[in-house]
Amino acid sequence: MAPASGPVPVHPEAVPGRPEAVRWVVPAGLLGFVGEPAQLPGPLAALVADGPIARLEVEPAGVLIDLRPEADWAQAGESVRAALQQALAHPEAWYPPRDVASPADERLAAAARQVLAGEVGEYARSHGGALEVVAAHDGVVEVRLEGTCEGCPAAGRTLEERVLVGVRRLDPSVRSVVARRVAPASEPSGRRLLPLWPRVRGA
Repeated sequence: MAPASGPVPVHPEAVPGRPEAVRWVVPAGLLGFVGEPAQLPGPLAALVADGPIARLEVEPAGVLIDLRPEADWAQAGESVRAALQQALAHPEAWYPPRDVASPADERLAAAARQVLAGEVGEYARSHGGALEVVAAHDGVVEVRLEGTCEGCPAAGRTLEERVLVGVRRLDPSVRSVVARRVAPASEPSGRRLLPLWPRVRGA
């Protein structure tokens, strides 16, 4: 990927329950992979090797950074931001994890996991269901339907209109999201099926 023509916008977000961590929101797909980089550009690499950064992980639309226990964001925040922006201007100098067979597939899976960790997945869990990414390949995300999600008549629509749309915002390479069932589609008699998305009142 070519160097950026100007400063890359970054926006810090707190990580609930983790004061040592900050998620720096960056343009989706900027770095082309997810996971812990095998190599970083100079100034940012120095902050990892001998500075306040304990861990750095690339996400589909962000960079998650944990500080060492003795560091804090009030003191280290500006130096981390400056080094991160300088490094993001040269995405070609970021190397993906060595053990990732397909960076594109891993990036797509990470985007789908991020979407399912949000409100779609939370709603399913609140009604005894679950959605889990089991595979991502060639632009196709496979999602396992469990609990009340399995066999639900609204599942296909939710995957198409909610999950796919959300994943596409993070990774435009996605082509489809499909269901992988864990059991035959037959349902025990009398089982109540719950929708994956709240019904709109008056609809």
